Amino acid sequence: MKAFIVLALVCSAVAIPQRGGGGGRGRRPAKQQKKKDPETVLRCWAENLGNEQTIKDCITCFSAEFDFTAQSGLDEAKACATQYWPKGVANCTTEIAGMQPGNMESLETVLDCFDDRLETANAARCLGESTATDVQDKMTEGAVCVLDSWKMAFGAVKNMTQGGGRRRGGRRQGGRGGRGGRGGDKKGMKKMFWKTMVDAHCDLASNDDDTKATECRNCFAEAMPKREKLTGGRGQGGRRGGRSRGRRAADPAVLTAITSCSRSQLSPMYDECTGLMEAGTDMKAATKCYNKVLVGSIVADCMEENSITTAEPDNLNQVVECGVENVFEWLQENNPKAAMMMGKFLKKMGGDDDEESG
Repeated sequence: MKAFIVLALVCSAVAIPQRGGGGGRGRRPAKQQKKKDPETVLRCWAENLGNEQTIKDCITCFSAEFDFTAQSGLDEAKACATQYWPKGVANCTTEIAGMQPGNMESLETVLDCFDDRLETANAARCLGESTATDVQDKMTEGAVCVLDSWKMAFGAVKNMTQGGGRRRGGRRQGGRGGRGGRGGDKKGMKKMFWKTMVDAHCDLASNDDDTKATECRNCFAEAMPKREKLTGGRGQGGRRGGRSRGRRAADPAVLTAITSCSRSQLSPMYDECTGLMEAGTDMKAATKCYNKVLVGSIVADCMEENSITTAEPDNLNQVVECGVENVFEWLQENNPKAAMMMGKFLKKMGGDDDEESG
């Protein structure tokens, strides 16, 4: 789980790149060296946020194949780190001085030092931006800020590693596309995300009442748009051969139905959020409200579980890690498919999650 936290935090995981060099763990085959490593991209982006050219230069510098079995390889990596990750280098001088050629444990020590510094810096920033005075509220706002930073980091890594362009062969991989194409995967992920979030909100609002939770899920399921067949055009069943589609989720009727479910099924815990839905003037604020209620519950549980009573960076990191672990456990119990897809996503992003997947 540590690897997930390190990967996801905006200002985390600034470490020796392309770990392994001369046979240590994490080394990639030579044919893969030219690909942009997601973790390296994240590190360069986090340390040089806002300076696009420096980020590109950083990625280029760390694209070299460092031979960590030789002192020259360590020196090359140190030179890149000194130029592009100066804060990490300044904070971890003792650990860097202890690096030895071929000793991967010494490299991991540097990695841990960089991780800790940047995680703490990110947590301090998030707590500093909170306007809450109550400890739990401040920790909740801090946790939401951390989650937002993860989303921002993932987006940056995706853009830099995939180029933000469309693959050849049409809208989906493989030409005209099929059910297994990227478009289908994206829609499937969105549908699964929606269902998972509804399940989480319903479970929280039902207060361990299984009957109420089931009624809540059914209400939101009925509120969602029904799929309709396309007709006319090319071929039988329409120009796409009978593909089905649904109404846009932003349709007034759909929003009214969802809001009604929120009022009847999620009250009183989500009343403020329902009010924002009913007002209809700021749907982004409404979405943030629902997320904040859910995150706040997780934060409260983790604060109690770890006997945390003060809003400090180290405590926030502990709460975030506790929350991620609890969410994964909940996913594995309630939606194993979603947990598996999340695990695949993390692996694609360059992380690992051996504790949960092993």
